[in-house]
Amino acid sequence: MGPNSKIVGILEKEINKVNVVKYILSQLNDIRKGWSKVFFRKIGRAIDYLLTFLFFPLILLLLLFIRSIRKWKHIRFGYFVSSRIGHFVADVGISFAEAKKSREYLDFYFIPKPISNMQWYEMTCRNFNVTKIAEAFYRIDKIIFKNSLHRIIPPAERLNSRDKNGVLNSNTDLIPFTKDENIFCKNWLKKKGWKEDEAFVCLIVRDSAYLQKYMSGRNFSYHNFRDTQINTYLSSVKLLVEMGYWVFRMGKIANERLDYNHERFIDYPFSMDQNDLLDIWLMAHSYFTISTGTGLDSVADIYRRPALYLNLIPLSNINSWAYSITVPKYLKWKKTGEYLTFKEYLNNNYQHSEKYQEAGIMIENLSSEDISEAVLELESRLRGEWNETHRQKELQKRFWKKLKGWDNFSKYHGWLHPEARVGSHFLNKVGFEFFN
Repeated sequence: MGPNSKIVGILEKEINKVNVVKYILSQLNDIRKGWSKVFFRKIGRAIDYLLTFLFFPLILLLLLFIRSIRKWKHIRFGYFVSSRIGHFVADVGISFAEAKKSREYLDFYFIPKPISNMQWYEMTCRNFNVTKIAEAFYRIDKIIFKNSLHRIIPPAERLNSRDKNGVLNSNTDLIPFTKDENIFCKNWLKKKGWKEDEAFVCLIVRDSAYLQKYMSGRNFSYHNFRDTQINTYLSSVKLLVEMGYWVFRMGKIANERLDYNHERFIDYPFSMDQNDLLDIWLMAHSYFTISTGTGLDSVADIYRRPALYLNLIPLSNINSWAYSITVPKYLKWKKTGEYLTFKEYLNNNYQHSEKYQEAGIMIENLSSEDISEAVLELESRLRGEWNETHRQKELQKRFWKKLKGWDNFSKYHGWLHPEARVGSHFLNKVGFEFFN
């Protein structure tokens, strides 16, 4: 071994020491911020790793056996991302639909903590083979074998939890609720005054409250560009209530109440009788959902409920695989005051608030009128009473043609739902100049 090799070896050892120290410090920092919950979770993880190490030889032998019988039975191990409700629900829903299309595998899953919704966890366990030991098999297989023939790559990794292959639309099976769960939720509704034949709409408007409370160990302020003021939705809520709908504003927690009192409007984040079952059930049974593009709307997605996505940016994140209407926030150049073109929307495809500031872009929320127009469009389309002008049809065609021609189209999109649209009112305002 030459002197250079020795130096490289010494450097590698020192780097490894630094990495270990960094890892330990990060774990201690997490414990300091979250204290007891995080502490016990870290202890639990440490025990899991210790048991995996102790049973390593046995599991390796079993993995070799599993590989030897692949021709007769293909066994795989995987996991669901569970800490964020959006990924958790979407990944389970997509995997459920995929499993219905192909029955050649025998799959086992593990679900790491923290778990964002215990009701969804229970429903996942009812419909998948979920076992803690699957984690040991998954991790050892990943260490020993380069190929992933016996590992399930979760939709969060391979699809970013987006149904790019259209499996939800091609499969009518839904993850079922039990009879008792349906009875409980309907009784809850009836106590509020709801009658069996009355339709309800779910509204979920993102603000910073949820992440600040439930994931306080991390700074999520870079997501603030996605926030919206709840009061801009007031006119639309009143409109829907006057039309006879119930409106449930969803979410575990919110910064502000909606200043509106009506027997058919429930400000659920401020209710005393919340539970994880209602979070899922209401979204799954809504006539349609209004969202700003946040995690819980994935429930409406996998239960094939129509959705209206308002104030959604970046525009590249448009839901293209479901019955939906999307209206983005307006983006303006600070220097000129001009609105960004379609191409500029896609070129400035940022996921961090400060990136928009650095690029000299102002973010303008939709007005109450913009929101009401979009709500009326979806409601009218669902009743089959929407009259689309020739200009609106041409603008819609132009949008999807331009989107499909985008260099990064395949990164975010694939199969396009025939009922996926951009809001007509928005397209009328920006006109054909938007696509120049």
